[in-house]
Amino acid sequence: MGAWMAANAEGGKAKIVAYDDKSFPIVAARRKNMTDELARLCPDCEVENADFPTSDLQKAGAPTFTGMLASNPAGQLDFVAGPYDPASIPFAKAAQQQGRDDFKLTGYDASPDFVKLIADGSGVAAATTAAPFPYASWGAMDQVARIKAGKQPWESTELPVALVTKDNAAQVTDGFFAPADFDYEAMFKEQWGR
Repeated sequence: MGAWMAANAEGGKAKIVAYDDKSFPIVAARRKNMTDELARLCPDCEVENADFPTSDLQKAGAPTFTGMLASNPAGQLDFVAGPYDPASIPFAKAAQQQGRDDFKLTGYDASPDFVKLIADGSGVAAATTAAPFPYASWGAMDQVARIKAGKQPWESTELPVALVTKDNAAQVTDGFFAPADFDYEAMFKEQWGR
């Protein structure tokens, strides 16, 4: 996400608000990776770290986000990095209700509703990432079975992700993607003797 923001920062400069949700350690890791990439690729980008309380998901109007918008009037923001799509969806709706379309909003996990907002292209929703969750689930079961059977597990710490933007959002219809031309279900079933 950091590389995408750097590539879309006009004149190599941007103001970015990047959210963390302390309830989920992966969000902090994502934000750190994003800000590290921004520091490397866009040294003139200004990143403001912000916290998002999970409890805001049940509150109307995305209060933490709308408070941030109030302190950053139109034209002062370039990007907002949501902690994950279920937060970015109400962020996008709150921005629309306020008539804000002056920044790009990102998320993570390719929630189908956020992908639809990106595909629509009429609001601030601009990018998310899609991970191969179904493949990872099958792989996790395979790893457990291998370990239980006393066999050597395979290297599974780096799985691919896909950047989802308006250009390819129509191809990510269910929020996930699978490695191209690879029937992992059949492969695992064959490995398991099924």
